[in-house]
Amino acid sequence: MTEASHKQCWIELDDGTQFPLTGSCSIGRTPENSLVVPLEKISRRHAVILAREDGQYWLVDFSRNGTFVNSRRVVQPQRLRNGDEIQVAAVKYLFRAEYLTEHGSQEVNIYTETKPEAISSERAWILVGDLEKFGVLCQQLPSEQVASVISTWLTDCTEVVERNGGAINNYLGDGFLACWRRPGETVGQVARAVENLRRLRAESPARFRIIVHVGEVGFGGAPSLGESMIGSAVNLTFRLEKVAAELKVDFCFTEEAYKSLKDFLPLSLLPGEFELKSYTAKYRAYTLADAVIQ
Repeated sequence: MTEASHKQCWIELDDGTQFPLTGSCSIGRTPENSLVVPLEKISRRHAVILAREDGQYWLVDFSRNGTFVNSRRVVQPQRLRNGDEIQVAAVKYLFRAEYLTEHGSQEVNIYTETKPEAISSERAWILVGDLEKFGVLCQQLPSEQVASVISTWLTDCTEVVERNGGAINNYLGDGFLACWRRPGETVGQVARAVENLRRLRAESPARFRIIVHVGEVGFGGAPSLGESMIGSAVNLTFRLEKVAAELKVDFCFTEEAYKSLKDFLPLSLLPGEFELKSYTAKYRAYTLADAVIQ
């Protein structure tokens, strides 16, 4: 394939009309949405297509009646590929992607024309963001408002991570997994991202928790399906998230993260040592010195 200078993505409507995607796009029946579908079975904020700086687009469903991609209901954030059919109620759209090359435009399946890559291991920063009390939030607010809060939160967090040199590896329904490679070079970017996320938490109606670790990560798989992150360092980060939830700590850092970030952030040791599921050794953890411990 000819090297592409950049790419265009759009939603193709039933009548052939093209709706350009120049960033994140909300779909719903009220006028404030990017793509308005004025039907009774469409929620006010039905779904959101999130745009990432690396060119990926992900669809997140917030509706009661569901959003479908290729006739399958979306139950967690789903990455879109060229030719995917998106259905909301009785309305169907096509997600389209086109490379612009020096020889003109070329429509290709940008996510499935790549070969699987072997798993490679390297040290990296791992950051997990998770909404607090997601079930309670769903009970306290109307579904449309929940959708608006979550979509705004995911979009804002994505912008913070990518603005500070990181990458979102995966959306996890009510959370996300991000990483920074070359940890020695990117430690300052990680610190700035944490500070930005702390300010965002103070201003956002969404209550969320941030966990930070640095360790050996396995990267690989087929780029068309999304490069996977695997290994004990990733597992440890998610295990620590459970501990932070029990302690009601907003920001939590492993000892490995503390050693690199202590000169950039005001970190303090949490009292005690913690048992992590499937790990025999006990772990110490840190938090921001002025972070909230509820």
